[in-house]
Amino acid sequence: MDMMGPRKWEAPKVDGADPASFANDLVSSGELVLMASMNKGSTDDTETSDPLRGCRYVAAMELAYEPRIRKQLRDIYRARAVLSTRPTSKGLENIDPFHEFYGLHLLRNKSVKDHFPVDSQELEQKIGYYEIDDRTELEAKIRSIERDSCIQYMNILKAERSGHVKYHVHLPFVDGGLDDDAWYKQGDDYFNNREKQDFALLMAELQKIYLPNDPDTEEWNDERIKILRFALTNFLLPQFEAELKRDLRDAAVKVGIKAAGKNLKAMAMEGPYRPSHLLGENRFLVPTGDLPIVGVCCSSDHREASYLAAVSERGELVDHLAVPGGTQVDGDKMRDKVITFLMQSRPSAIVVGSLAGLPCRLVARKLGALATQATEKWNNRGIQAQDEDDDEYETRMDEFRRMYPDDDEDDDDREEWKCNVEMVDDNVAQLFGRSVRGKKEFPDNAINLKCAISIARHAKDPLAELTYAWGVASDAGVFGTEMLYLNVHPLQQYLPKSMLLREYERVLAGAVAEVGADLNMSCKYAHLHGLLTFVAGLGPRKAASLKFSMDRVGGVVASRKDVLVKRMAGPIVYNNAIAFLRIRDIDVLSNQFLHPLDDTRLHPDVYVRNSWATKIAIDALEMDNGDSISNADRDDRAISAIRDIMQNSSNEIKRLYNATKEEWERSYGHSFNVGGWDPKIN
Repeated sequence: MDMMGPRKWEAPKVDGADPASFANDLVSSGELVLMASMNKGSTDDTETSDPLRGCRYVAAMELAYEPRIRKQLRDIYRARAVLSTRPTSKGLENIDPFHEFYGLHLLRNKSVKDHFPVDSQELEQKIGYYEIDDRTELEAKIRSIERDSCIQYMNILKAERSGHVKYHVHLPFVDGGLDDDAWYKQGDDYFNNREKQDFALLMAELQKIYLPNDPDTEEWNDERIKILRFALTNFLLPQFEAELKRDLRDAAVKVGIKAAGKNLKAMAMEGPYRPSHLLGENRFLVPTGDLPIVGVCCSSDHREASYLAAVSERGELVDHLAVPGGTQVDGDKMRDKVITFLMQSRPSAIVVGSLAGLPCRLVARKLGALATQATEKWNNRGIQAQDEDDDEYETRMDEFRRMYPDDDEDDDDREEWKCNVEMVDDNVAQLFGRSVRGKKEFPDNAINLKCAISIARHAKDPLAELTYAWGVASDAGVFGTEMLYLNVHPLQQYLPKSMLLREYERVLAGAVAEVGADLNMSCKYAHLHGLLTFVAGLGPRKAASLKFSMDRVGGVVASRKDVLVKRMAGPIVYNNAIAFLRIRDIDVLSNQFLHPLDDTRLHPDVYVRNSWATKIAIDALEMDNGDSISNADRDDRAISAIRDIMQNSSNEIKRLYNATKEEWERSYGHSFNVGGWDPKIN
């Protein structure tokens, strides 16, 4: 027998002996030791005293542990394996059409190929004959089926852990037993009986290499078939099932991690809350801006107070109002207090947390009526009633000025105060109210007040609140463990925490890279400092060092260049991070010169060191007439050109929006999606 290579290997043949005689000779020579000889008390056991059975076991085990055979058969097994689920007694009792596991408890022969990425050869066979556009669409559909199948498998694992469902990975059954109406009532013995599974294709592959090419006796061929069946049913199939379940879980975990990260990115990129009076305007044309918000945390315990918290444009607590437990917000004792509180803070929106359920809905409805009264009273404050003489009018206005010192009655162009009430998810806020961060920032305030503050902050800047939640390390020094308590994805409890945190960190870093961080505000306010942690090139330690350096130079910088000039960061850190740090116009910098591109995502190299951006702007406006001018005049002209280009871009967005809306309404009527229009896409 030539053993030079696997392609020249041939099945061995034994000449001159039948299988029984060959096995007895092995026992006599000592090459085969029977189990019966090792246990003197059970010599009557035919299973352990059968020499042929021992030979079959050894041959089957050697065959099953051959790597090349396992690799070839594993691919065939995975191509034909199916997944079936059946309800347990608990599942039969509890699962109805409204149960979360309905539909998962009666899966029959679902191919497991859908749970894995399609290999390039099979993908080419499926989409190779389609046009480019159709191929892209079909490939996206295949990827979607893969994602949905993996999420379904995670739900199956969840159902199994809860005791509602059992699942089995197997080959199709030979007798088609799963076609019976009562198939799901079969026990584990039926699904685990591998003799009833259709492994004919696997047997055919094994017979190609294990049966000799030359004819042999029927006795020897029967023994070879028994060895192959024994190897499949006792070694290969159980191992393939275990490997497939493991790989199914790994593939599902990867997809689940990506799905959780996608949900977190949607939460982070939601943007500031837009009051109802701005919903009819596009966010690219009428940005939300820094609006005052009132957050409301309703207590679910009548012994604890509910709170209204007013925060400033930067998220600072301005004022708050406590509603004692058991007291109605529109009761005789609280009505005037709430109206006065709203008129003093004059929020653009009142956001009510939804943790308490129905009481929150009732409070939101009552606050809506009180907010209507407050806005009417404020907007009509300058109107003199018919039965009100001049002295009474002046007395009333003096009282208004005393209670509301911010009122500028001489401003004829003042805007009408508008305020709406809406319920929001307070998942992040509840976490802040009970965390170490809340105790550190507001050590003397009640939990519900801290929750109300965070509700308002989250409405103003969801990304800042999420990065703020990341900034606390666990006892083991791991950052972001608080994020594991957020309801980001329904299956997050069944995903590895370390992988989940890595995905969350990647998502938050990407979100901050897209939006940028206001350097001055992030260093001034603790609840905004988390944004610096996720700036590319910084991290927790460098962000803390940057904040310390900012305090050293006075707490504010007027340009990106100052970060390097004042040695707040080294050259490498500066070069990596500066494009994501923005310098925005604030009251402290009202008398300072601010470069318009310092509030963009452009790196200073393109407009400071190399002046590429300024040259493009000057050339576009044809402002360079070749005259020799001083450096100061050249800088002024460059800044003027950049401001004109940015204004022209803003005007072009308005023109594009109006043209798109007009064309849409001309074809489809007044159904244009104002809020969803995006100039980068549309």
